[in-house]
Amino acid sequence: IAAAPQPRGGTWSPDGESLFAPSTGGLHRVRAFGGEVVPVTSTKSSRGSLAPRWPQFLPDGHRFLFTASGPESPVGIYVGDLASGAELRLLIRDGSGAIYSDGWILFVRDTVLMVRQFDVRRLELISEPRAIAYADSVGSRAGHAPPYSVGASVLAFRTGGASAVQSLLWVDRTGKVIQAAGEPTEQDDFSLSPDLSRVAV
Repeated sequence: IAAAPQPRGGTWSPDGESLFAPSTGGLHRVRAFGGEVVPVTSTKSSRGSLAPRWPQFLPDGHRFLFTASGPESPVGIYVGDLASGAELRLLIRDGSGAIYSDGWILFVRDTVLMVRQFDVRRLELISEPRAIAYADSVGSRAGHAPPYSVGASVLAFRTGGASAVQSLLWVDRTGKVIQAAGEPTEQDDFSLSPDLSRVAV
């Protein structure tokens, strides 16, 4: 589709746009069938230099979340818009790996998986952060994808901090562990399949 040197995440919109983060520069977009690669964000914002990572489109397919950090700014979760990519707004300080799901933003702070209710139309947080039960030691390594994946009714996350050997667990929304997804092993980035029956590692 396009060159993406040492990429740090990508996301698809419902209308066939791909938004991705190469290792240098800001976020870029390209059509699903390929074509011209267009910069969406620069590495500069009102908060100074930023290194955007792990974008995720919001349901409208135009606005998106991403993790960024820079010399002048702590790691945080920002929101942007394809139409005005330079106008980036800090949404959550000291958080990373944001995933939007059904009115909530999940993110990692230190090694704790957190959640905040989110008005996706107004792009406003409407609850205080709270930790997700049993997810207080999720694996988190700099430069890697969010250590969890979420579906309509299931949450999968990696435990064990940043050690090489990891475990994946199926957990419901109440925090109840349903079952382990295989034996503990050396695992890196992972994602749930759309039908929630499998995990790609």
